[in-house]
Amino acid sequence: MGPTDELAAFLARHPETGFLDVMFCDISGVLRGKRIPIADAPGLYADGMHGPVSAITLSVTGHTDDPFGRGNSDGDPDQCFRPVAGTLAPAPWLGPEIAQVLCSFWRTDGSPEPTDPRQVLAGVLARFDALGITPVVAVELEFFLIDCERGPDGTPQPPIAPGTGRRMPHHHSFGLSELESISDIATDFSRTAELQGLSPATMIVEYSGGQFEVNLRHKPDAMRAADEGQLLQRTVRNVARRHGMEATFMAKPYADGAGSGLHFHVSLLDRDGRNLFAEGDAMQNEPLRHSVGGLFDTMAEAMAFFAPNNNSYRRLAPGQFAPTGKWWALDHRGVAIRIPSGPIEARRLEHRMAGADAQVHLALAAVLAGIHHGLTQRIAPPTPIVGPVPDAGDPDLPILLDTALARLGSASVLPTYLGAEFCRLYVEARRLETVGLRAIIPPAEYDYYLRTSG
Repeated sequence: MGPTDELAAFLARHPETGFLDVMFCDISGVLRGKRIPIADAPGLYADGMHGPVSAITLSVTGHTDDPFGRGNSDGDPDQCFRPVAGTLAPAPWLGPEIAQVLCSFWRTDGSPEPTDPRQVLAGVLARFDALGITPVVAVELEFFLIDCERGPDGTPQPPIAPGTGRRMPHHHSFGLSELESISDIATDFSRTAELQGLSPATMIVEYSGGQFEVNLRHKPDAMRAADEGQLLQRTVRNVARRHGMEATFMAKPYADGAGSGLHFHVSLLDRDGRNLFAEGDAMQNEPLRHSVGGLFDTMAEAMAFFAPNNNSYRRLAPGQFAPTGKWWALDHRGVAIRIPSGPIEARRLEHRMAGADAQVHLALAAVLAGIHHGLTQRIAPPTPIVGPVPDAGDPDLPILLDTALARLGSASVLPTYLGAEFCRLYVEARRLETVGLRAIIPPAEYDYYLRTSG
């Protein structure tokens, strides 16, 4: 089915559609775009639509910090964004008249825009195509439902569960009563996701009050898996809003609670559709071991993608089921790379380093780049962990955003996969955003220093 055929088929099923939200995803994971009358949609599908390419590198607050003169200094030039096949879907929370479609940026000469996160991931996937290998990917996302009203000190608080009339409690992992208390929301979410062509497999209660996890089904289309992970966040936020709550993918919204992660389950198929990891002992399987070795070899370079802001690093703490070092193990949730138990034909690795605040396409691009690097260079991994993980963190992994940006800025491997121009621009955009945040005096500084300093 061609692009115009997809549009015609959708409108035949949804003749009430009057407007289309045309979206693209920036480097922070924020969906941006414009709303157009449905009468203009055939032109979008035939010729694309022009928009400022600087929108890809806006800060999370929507401002351009002019990284390397991109935005203000260069006059904010346009490029062309085009619809992504298979992403045209209803937006039920907006009513029957509104639909949405995800787009990618292309340069006006028809070449891929190298700073578009989807194009960055596409470049990595082309490396696997050349090897005759297909990554199979499933995305897990954790998030918090929070009250629309902040607590007395301005911090978030768990919402009041409709089924109980009380605030959601802390520390009830896999609690069915907690899930039942938001049964209407969970059902609404599942039905809405289905209408949008997303593929959630499970929804569970996680470790902290109001925290949940959604698992998307695995698929032999890594780009589609990343698209679904990014679109899932829009769906969750809007379903929550429809029920009088908010949803946040902030990595660490509560200082005394667990953080939220973005986990990737990855296996590799050869040309005949066989899982390269499904042979022999898991910890001795060479493709699996080399994949792990490559992931650890690039992990320090990739931390700025896995943990993209200052809050991200608060999640990476001991005892919180978040990794603090380059460790791997069989069926151990305290390590960076877990090899889940289960049927050998479904053997995979679970990459647990990224936070829920990571841009899904970029985090997955960094994961797959590490795997490809390990496979092609035959990199051996360290000895797997048996038993508890070390209390001390890994001195080779950045534990602050500044250090992570410096490691990416001096990286030797990831720029060859993700693009040197893109990595350079990403580092500068993140740096400028952080400079702006640090210029704001937080309330705690007044509590600490206003009457005590000097």
